[in-house]
Amino acid sequence: MIQAKLKKIFPLVNALKKAQEEADKFKDYPDGGTVNSDTVTITLKQWYESDVFIVSEQSGIKIGRKLGSSLWKNSRRVNFRTDGQGARNTKQMEVACKVLEEAGYDATMFYRMD
Repeated sequence: MIQAKLKKIFPLVNALKKAQEEADKFKDYPDGGTVNSDTVTITLKQWYESDVFIVSEQSGIKIGRKLGSSLWKNSRRVNFRTDGQGARNTKQMEVACKVLEEAGYDATMFYRMD
């Protein structure tokens, strides 16, 4: 059972770390435009909260609780570190999202302007 958990947990830990590394490459991207709360969401079906917590701890990237609305059911916000609040934030989040998608995770963008 522990082996099965590790096979599930550590690929996501590695994908999150890679996503953060790729997003960090855009720390000098222009940060114009409107302040936004754009972020990555990930759907983790059939994951225990304790496993999600372990992923957050091991990756250093906070994964939020399940969102409540029916549109975002089972989705969770992924709080990657960004260096901007406008266009740079959006770019870094989109890059991180793409890395997670390429790793096979059900990730998508949540866009919100201030």
